[in-house]
Amino acid sequence: MSTGPAAAARGRVVAVLSTLPGLDETQALQVLTDVNAHRHVALRQVDAYLSRHPDALTTAPSDAPVGLFRLLRRLEAAGIPVQVPVCASCRQRRSNLPERDAAGQRICLGCATDARRKVCSRCGELNRIAMIDEAGAVCDRCYARDSARYEPCALCGRDRRVSHRRPDGSAVCNACHRKPLHRCADCGTSAPASARTPDGPVCSRCYERNHRPRRHGRCGRCGELGVIQVHGRDDTPDLCQRCSRGEQARCAGCGELRFCTGVRTERPLCYQCRPVTTAPCARCGHDRRIVIRWPIGPVCRPCYRRARSHPAECARCKQTRVLIGLDAQQRAVCGPCAGAERDYLCRQCGGGEERFRDGRCVRCVTRQRLEEHFSDNDGDVPAALIPVVEALAAARRPRSVLQWLRNPTSGARLLQMLIRDGRPIEHATLDALPDRPSVIALRHMLVHLGVLPTRNEHLERLPGWLSRLLATVPTGHRGLVRQYAVWSELRRARRRAARHRFTELSARHTRIKITVVVGLLTWLDHHNLTLDTLTQPDIDRWLDNGGSYQIAGFVRWARRQGLIGDLQVPYPQRGEPQITMSDDRRWSLLTRCLQDLTMPVDVRAAGALLLLYGLPLTRIIELSTDQLTEESGCRYLTVQAHRAIIPPALSQLLDALPARLPTDALVSTGTRGWVFPGRQAGRPVSAGGMRTRLRRHGIEVRPARNAALIWMAAELPPAVLADVLGISISSAVGWARRAARDWTPYLQARLQQLPEP
Repeated sequence: MSTGPAAAARGRVVAVLSTLPGLDETQALQVLTDVNAHRHVALRQVDAYLSRHPDALTTAPSDAPVGLFRLLRRLEAAGIPVQVPVCASCRQRRSNLPERDAAGQRICLGCATDARRKVCSRCGELNRIAMIDEAGAVCDRCYARDSARYEPCALCGRDRRVSHRRPDGSAVCNACHRKPLHRCADCGTSAPASARTPDGPVCSRCYERNHRPRRHGRCGRCGELGVIQVHGRDDTPDLCQRCSRGEQARCAGCGELRFCTGVRTERPLCYQCRPVTTAPCARCGHDRRIVIRWPIGPVCRPCYRRARSHPAECARCKQTRVLIGLDAQQRAVCGPCAGAERDYLCRQCGGGEERFRDGRCVRCVTRQRLEEHFSDNDGDVPAALIPVVEALAAARRPRSVLQWLRNPTSGARLLQMLIRDGRPIEHATLDALPDRPSVIALRHMLVHLGVLPTRNEHLERLPGWLSRLLATVPTGHRGLVRQYAVWSELRRARRRAARHRFTELSARHTRIKITVVVGLLTWLDHHNLTLDTLTQPDIDRWLDNGGSYQIAGFVRWARRQGLIGDLQVPYPQRGEPQITMSDDRRWSLLTRCLQDLTMPVDVRAAGALLLLYGLPLTRIIELSTDQLTEESGCRYLTVQAHRAIIPPALSQLLDALPARLPTDALVSTGTRGWVFPGRQAGRPVSAGGMRTRLRRHGIEVRPARNAALIWMAAELPPAVLADVLGISISSAVGWARRAARDWTPYLQARLQQLPEP
């Protein structure tokens, strides 16, 4: 054991500390070491002070040395009953008392600064001094307004105080200067560091949540243990967050016991009952509480928020600004054009969009958060994802992008996880993730922006669906179902996709044909049967009990593989299409679609195309603007290389459609404009959603299409019908037969017009 003056002093201090309840000598020595007061000057100062003032641990002396102050704070945090000194000037509890006043009492930094106030040589007021130049002392306010310290910012071009200089010496203001990004040790987000912990830097959110020092104690009003929100001063007690809002009293307005103002008066009132001064709003005209007065007049809170969040073009300067005044012609103008100092411009880009945080507009904040969110471990955005950041930063609704970034289940969090894990951004990586809507939407956005190559999603999602289905199939049948699905149905699906269209309905048909196989095998297990013992009566019995005739493909495949005998599945006889909609009803619905302004514009356009041309709904929703052409003053609709003329009324409706149709996609639809854009980037609306909306307005898809086809078949020859609608000639002949129209005179007339060979 060491000996000497230091050891003796340490022993005396430990002996005094061990007299406190709940603290033995070992713990006392450990606390003394933690605050670095176990040696050198700090130990000598603490020992000397405790020798003169043995009761210093419980009397909160204001002239205590710094080492004793740190020691008392650590003991209080550990729950030991001690008294921590307060500032001798403001009587507030502070985390540090670094200065002393003229009497030698410890004071906080703010009071020490106030004590050094002097008369400013520029404004003549008694204020805090920031600097001393040739003319004398300069206060903080004059120092901040000193134009000599302002330089043009190299990024925004405005004269601002210099916050940072680039390597070339150019100045950058505080709004444009970006602090270096660090990987947060708690949440892993790349953000500016608010503090540095033993585990590494932490962001502002994690600092406030996990690391910000807070003093816990007993509230002097309610007596509960918790975080002290307001520290006691003089004879006032410490208050928790709940009690710091005021004192409770019986409200004279509602009679409830609530936190009130004017508790010492005869009429204490709670927040809800306090009288509010109202006035007519200059924008909406309602008599409401006024939150601001603009050149246009007093403005209520709803109108204030709407004006701030919806900048528009100023009638005088033609710039996008917050319009807060009127000119002589009663046109809406911005603040500077109305003679006011308020301009509500972004401090970073100088634009007039909605200001969101720290004086910056919502678009600048969105770009910054996008770069922070999609940065790798080095703090840089991968080159492949730069189009994603640029497209989202230019989104029509930047607030929706911010909400997308905050959503823990969105594709933004998935993409961030892939970047931080160093996994490649490709289709195979997304295929390994669960098949959730967020993954599907993220894939569509990446394909639309060119990050991923285009592929047929309806086809490529079938293998993943098959894997999930096989996980539910009994082990004994899993190999058979996989063999049939992969070598028969998926192979046929890929062959069809290479030759024709493979739509959502095509994928659904493939899934049904695989699912019925699982149903047949389950039925066989339930009846103690196997494939090799399956007979024709068994097949017929299964079909009679609700089995699907889609099992025919599996039966043919199993017969070729030698798994079953010579079994047959009879195809059900296809009936004639039912014509349940009369021609008058069809014309009535078509007129409503063209003229009823109360219907949504996309429903009107889709219904008109369905009722007029009889196009399949899957083709209607996949129409692009490239298929709408104009020639010689007429509009044409191109379907499968066949053109059909568009009536003027429908042409006007289609022209108004892109400008009025809302879309929830974060990024724009790009160069290929869908006539009916959907919620997912680069994709049209779904057929199921459009079918539901049409039905909601009284338009049933199948009866409407059949009525349109039967009318066109009665008016046009089969060859012309097939050419106009892009359907097969056999289908056109079938509809002509159903229309019961004899086209022999038309054919003879056409033959007479043809030149002789």
